[in-house]
Amino acid sequence: MSLPDQDVRDRIVAARGVNLAVEAGAGTGKTTLLVERVADLVRTGTPLSRLAVITFTRKAAAELEARLVRRLAEARAAREPWAARALDDLR
Repeated sequence: MSLPDQDVRDRIVAARGVNLAVEAGAGTGKTTLLVERVADLVRTGTPLSRLAVITFTRKAAAELEARLVRRLAEARAAREPWAARALDDLR
């Protein structure tokens, strides 16, 4: 099932060479979108150390990190070599 704003979400994930601010209400998928963007940036060669992902609270930052670790672990289990490197970088 595709979301009504899926085209915008896809452009956010795929955008390169730009900084983005994602603003939306609670429960709209911001964290999921940011996790996918970070995963895609890392998959295409951007080191985690070159990324700044900013949230407004420590709780949101912890949730973002937990979801990113889970996403990277899933990719590593699927034998994606970029994911193993990224997980190592997080440690």
